[in-house]
Amino acid sequence: MNKTTELVFSKAGIPLGIPIPTPIDVQYYIVESVIGLMAIFGNLLVLYVILFRRGLRKGHISNLYIASLAVADMAVGLLVCPFALLNSVGLPRDYTLCISMQCILLWAAAASIYSCVVVSVDRFIAVTKPHMYQSVMTRGKAQALIATSWGLAFIIGFTPAFGWNLGRPEEERCFFIEIVDFTYLAFFFFFVIVPSSIVVVVLYVIIFKAIRAQLRQASGGAAANKKTEPKGADDKSKDRAGGKRWKREVQIAKVLFLIVVFFYICWYPLFLCDSIMAFSSIFFPLPFINCLVYLSHANSAINPFLYGIASQEFRNEYKAVFLKFYCCRKRESLEVQSSDVQTKETNSQPKTNEEASDAV
Repeated sequence: MNKTTELVFSKAGIPLGIPIPTPIDVQYYIVESVIGLMAIFGNLLVLYVILFRRGLRKGHISNLYIASLAVADMAVGLLVCPFALLNSVGLPRDYTLCISMQCILLWAAAASIYSCVVVSVDRFIAVTKPHMYQSVMTRGKAQALIATSWGLAFIIGFTPAFGWNLGRPEEERCFFIEIVDFTYLAFFFFFVIVPSSIVVVVLYVIIFKAIRAQLRQASGGAAANKKTEPKGADDKSKDRAGGKRWKREVQIAKVLFLIVVFFYICWYPLFLCDSIMAFSSIFFPLPFINCLVYLSHANSAINPFLYGIASQEFRNEYKAVFLKFYCCRKRESLEVQSSDVQTKETNSQPKTNEEASDAV
């Protein structure tokens, strides 16, 4: 008689007794590694141009919020993607280290979400109350808002470590669905992602309504000015400066709106599926969940490209950095070539009588 071994499953539906680490999913490792590397180097470039390039270092306060987002995105590449790769094979075996890894992932996600909210509040004030913006939104207040958003994200992200989890798994291994309670993920979706997205949508609706009203007012004012007495040179220069400043605020609002919308497009599907699995017997296939994980992590890798596509300032700074790197490399290669040529010319010169006699 043939003896058959029946598989025993954990509460999360993963077989017990399987060897840890489990076999590597090559496709998953390749995709996550590529996303992680792109997130690291892309966001390093963003932070470099903001912190060290004169055009952006002394630029707009909104660059601080972009830097905050870049730090969160780089954390995805440095920490979240490697943790996801370890998690996919059931590592680490230590429970404390395992749950800390999951919490760091959630912390990075929450930090990005709250950074998007802070960005939206900043644009709301800049566009709807442009005359008050510089006094209301100082550099110190912006830094305090960023610190508060990261602190709140830490509290939300590390909540599972303080008890809201599934407890120690039946075996010493680390799989996300055996550690993190799906009801917590539902809470994360309905009380973190959804409310923040509603706030962002409401703020940007008001922002774009204000932009439309301002454009109508500007066109009406231009028509009225043609019929009235011409303004003096000082009045014209003030109007021109104010118009340029407001146009810049609007352009920044459009750039950040694109970034915020793309963020929610990337993260909504994953947490929505987690919420469905939390309150129903529906379980989505692993390849489908992996695709949603790719999408959420890819957000961190694509953001640096979005900054360059949507913002002329970032595009110019990117070009300057690449040209500087390229020119330096080219100069080094030319110096090496010239030194080689000089060496060859020196060696090929005929020896003098004295040198010849010395050689003899």
